[in-house]
Amino acid sequence: MGRLFMGCFRRVRQTLVVLATSVACVLALTGCGPFASSPGVEEASREAAESLTPVVSGDALVQEGTLTVGVDTSTVNAPYFILGDDSTLSGMDVDLASALAQQLGLQVRFVSIDDPETALGTTCDVIFEAEDGDIADATVVGSSSQSSVALFHRGEAGSVTLDDVNGKTVGVQEGSVSQGVLENSNLSVTARTYSNLNEAFNALEAGTLDYVLCDAYSGAYLAVSYGDITFAGNLDVPVTRGVAVLQSNTELAQAVSSAMQTISESGITSLARVRWVGTLPDLTSDTVVSGVVIDENNHATTNESTTGEGDMSTDSGETFENDSTPMDGSTAGSNAATLE
Repeated sequence: MGRLFMGCFRRVRQTLVVLATSVACVLALTGCGPFASSPGVEEASREAAESLTPVVSGDALVQEGTLTVGVDTSTVNAPYFILGDDSTLSGMDVDLASALAQQLGLQVRFVSIDDPETALGTTCDVIFEAEDGDIADATVVGSSSQSSVALFHRGEAGSVTLDDVNGKTVGVQEGSVSQGVLENSNLSVTARTYSNLNEAFNALEAGTLDYVLCDAYSGAYLAVSYGDITFAGNLDVPVTRGVAVLQSNTELAQAVSSAMQTISESGITSLARVRWVGTLPDLTSDTVVSGVVIDENNHATTNESTTGEGDMSTDSGETFENDSTPMDGSTAGSNAATLE
């Protein structure tokens, strides 16, 4: 009985150690508490991983002992990944990938990829922000974010109704998916287009607009830098995004799935979300703007705009001005990784 108790205690203690180091890394990335002086993602991950036993064999990894994360630099997405001028990388998924690697007892490494389908399993082990069916021969596990088009306004947070929005002025980025969604909805509004989200949010802050319609996470990321702009509801039912793993690599897929569940249940995912998108709620059918109907037959689903030099794009075709992006995570420092 004593041996059984001690064995259980060791397993529980090991689990607590894994969670503690993951929390430590996320706190280091946020610049909070005693971990604020941490020198960077890779070093923090390496130090934590050295005290753990890898739960994934070297045969299941591109590089033994390391979780290699692929980043498609053709669409560098804020708040998920933000690429600095000196190839430094920060963002919500840098935080999550680091916590995931530690949970697996691995170091973390970020590499640039051009084609997710050919890179997965050869150049990288995992790709964040994937939806089911996005990448051939891949399985998507866990939950890293949600894809949805949302309204933002000045005032209290909470979902508005169709009647609240009708007759108002709504800003969208020209050529974005959000513009297509608005045009294919039953909303009766005056639409104004802008070249990037910063311009739209500045107009909202100045009172020129009543609402801005954009990708929910992009809008929440930008709203953090404004004191009175809040989430007002999403127009479409959100789609879960997760971590893509090569379908044939069942060992890694199962390990990543379990690890993502653990960091979610332990609150680490929420810590990363709060840092990058503030008080954005979990998007569900309950947060949808009531009364809005979208013609799914004409629903825009592709990136309709291109990014200029120095811009940061989202999957929805929306961009930010590079010198106006909020949050200290957009700059190099203790919370930045290196993109190879």
